[in-house]
Amino acid sequence: KSISTASMLFGCVANEVEMLRPRATSALDALLSAYVRVVTSTSENARRIDDGKSNTKTESIPTTSTNPWADIRINDAVVDKKNDNTKEIDGLSRSLAPLLWTSSRRSQPKSSRLAAVRWSNELLIHLDAKNAIHLLCFLSGDDDATVSMIAKKALGVESSLGDDVTFNETEWSNSSEAILSSVTFTELMETIVGREAEVIPGRPKFAEFVVPAKAATCRFMLQSLFSEGSFYGQESCASAVDDYVMAILGTFADYQGRSLSREESDLLDECSICLESCVSTFRETRVALTSSEICYGFNDIAGQAVLSISSKTRRHLSRIMGCLYEDHCLWNDASDLSEKFSISQWLEKSGLLKNAEMCREILEKAFESSFVACEIHGAAFLGSSCLRAFRLGDANGTAVDSHNVSPTITKCWSVCSRIVNLLGKGLMHADEVIGNACAQGLVISFSYDGHDAPILNPFLYEGFALALNELNSALKKFNSIDHADPTRASTLIRAAGVLLAASTSGAGSRSNTEDVSVDLGP
Repeated sequence: KSISTASMLFGCVANEVEMLRPRATSALDALLSAYVRVVTSTSENARRIDDGKSNTKTESIPTTSTNPWADIRINDAVVDKKNDNTKEIDGLSRSLAPLLWTSSRRSQPKSSRLAAVRWSNELLIHLDAKNAIHLLCFLSGDDDATVSMIAKKALGVESSLGDDVTFNETEWSNSSEAILSSVTFTELMETIVGREAEVIPGRPKFAEFVVPAKAATCRFMLQSLFSEGSFYGQESCASAVDDYVMAILGTFADYQGRSLSREESDLLDECSICLESCVSTFRETRVALTSSEICYGFNDIAGQAVLSISSKTRRHLSRIMGCLYEDHCLWNDASDLSEKFSISQWLEKSGLLKNAEMCREILEKAFESSFVACEIHGAAFLGSSCLRAFRLGDANGTAVDSHNVSPTITKCWSVCSRIVNLLGKGLMHADEVIGNACAQGLVISFSYDGHDAPILNPFLYEGFALALNELNSALKKFNSIDHADPTRASTLIRAAGVLLAASTSGAGSRSNTEDVSVDLGP
């Protein structure tokens, strides 16, 4: 229960001369092993007691019925011993946490921080999981690669940072699975993110973390949110999810309009991945993004989807905008979700037409002598998300004005047709990044959720036919021996499959446009 020896050794590791630090470190490792053995054996004994109480009934001393002690339970002394051990464990955790936080300060030498992360991972996590996770999240951004690697591995994010979310549990370490099952998402949010009034001196919250630690914390919190205990359990974590989303949006707002370093760009990549997962899963998150009271709303996201220096951020933010556009109820004044929505009202409130026009203007610049590749890449993804949302929204026939061709709707169809045309022309672009972005943009534009593709709108015939012709030329070029490019060819092949599936409703018909060789129509 006493940590006087541990305090002395941590002080030696931090303050001793360089020549003697290895001895202090070895002694600290031996003490850690002793603590772990004691805590592990205590936990196993407590588990055996609990199993015995659940599997057996009251055990009486075998004797005659006249024995006055026959009704005494023989497990009472064992239970009392278990309670005493639990109190000692709780006392140890309360004493150990402040010591480890002090040893993990950035001003401490590497040996002290390394010892702190090891003690948190191997010992404190079994005593006080919330504080241990908080400390590990803080140390995941440590300047020393060994310290940060141990912390990230303990959290289970060392191999998933920057990757798309798959939630493949085989990629998580055993310690991460144990962590996710022992602490709920709401508890973690209160401990790590919290509020200003809840800040404990010497224990920084998420807002005070360094950039790499924020990225690791965002990914770990997402894994905790979608863990079985939080996502399918009885816990109501709606308010915690809102706090998590607000923390991500606050991070975006902090770096808005600034030149970014590599670490800051990686942080925004991680934030965009986590935000997309929340937006695509929780309708409450989509509603929050359309509110005018938040620091970073959907209009800011649309602008960042084009202007961001990171291609990963641009792609994920474009998907977020697609999720917002396709949830028609967000833009409907009617309280009844079953009522039909108005396309004109939807285009006006969501800003879909405005963003589609912006993307069209940027894509036009791809064929000029000077262009900005990152903006064209973002415009291809955001424009395709706008096109898909408008195409599916008009095709399902649920809008009150789906059969009325208003000037706003006609203008939007014209802009979308031009975007399709420009994406098709971009397939042959000399810049590989732009060519692949245009191919993926066509895949997004004409993808659909059901088994059957919706009927192609006549407004898209001309642009669609030109895109197919350009796609045919690009496939011939990049599959040839002289210009073979397997990566680009595979992207084009996928785009060809999606475009052919989207045009099957017009097979065998002839287009009215004379200068187009592809026959499309209902």
